[in-house]
Amino acid sequence: PGVRIAAEYLFDDDHQGTVFALLRHPVSRAISLYYYLQKAHWEPDYNAELKNLTLEDFADSKHNNPMTRILMGKRNGTITRIELNQVKDFLSTKVLIGLSDQMNASVRRFGHYFGWDDNEKWEQCSREAINRGSNKNPHPTVDEDTSAWKTLAEANKYDMELYQHAVKLFRMQVISKESEAYFNKRSSVKR
Repeated sequence: PGVRIAAEYLFDDDHQGTVFALLRHPVSRAISLYYYLQKAHWEPDYNAELKNLTLEDFADSKHNNPMTRILMGKRNGTITRIELNQVKDFLSTKVLIGLSDQMNASVRRFGHYFGWDDNEKWEQCSREAINRGSNKNPHPTVDEDTSAWKTLAEANKYDMELYQHAVKLFRMQVISKESEAYFNKRSSVKR
C-alpha cells in the first residue's frame, strides 16, 4: 500500500508516530533520475536504452508522478483529482515537511522536532550528512524555459501541484513551540 494508507493502518491512539518527508522539486528529481538511470546498472530500473532517449521521451515513459503514486500506493493508471486531494490532505495533516532545496532548514526542523538536536554530536553529524550527501548524481542543468523542462513539468503535473502544496506547508510548519502545537493539533498521528 501507499504511505498514506499504511499510516492509517499503522497508527492509532495506542500506536502513534510522526511521518516526515524530504521532498524534491519534481522536475529536478526527474532530470536527475534520467541521468542516473543511464549509468546506474545496479538499479532494478536501469535501462541502457535510456541513453538513446531525450528528456522529452523520458517524460513520456513510466517515470511520471512518482511522489503522488508512492503516497497513494498506485504504481500505474490514471491519477484522479480526488486522489491527489487525498494525498494533499495526508501531507497537511500527518507529515512533517522538509524540502531538499532547503536542506539545512529541513534537517534543523527534523532535529528539533524529534529531539535529535539534544545530542552533543548533532551539529557535527548533521553538517557532515548535509555536506557529504548520499547518492549524489552530478548532471547537466536544464533551464526552466526549455521544452524539456516544460514537458517534464506537464508529465509530472500532479507531483508539481503536490510539491507546491508541500512548499506552502513547509512555510507553515516553521519549528517553534507555536508551530509544533499547530502540527500536533492538525495531526491524528502525533509523536
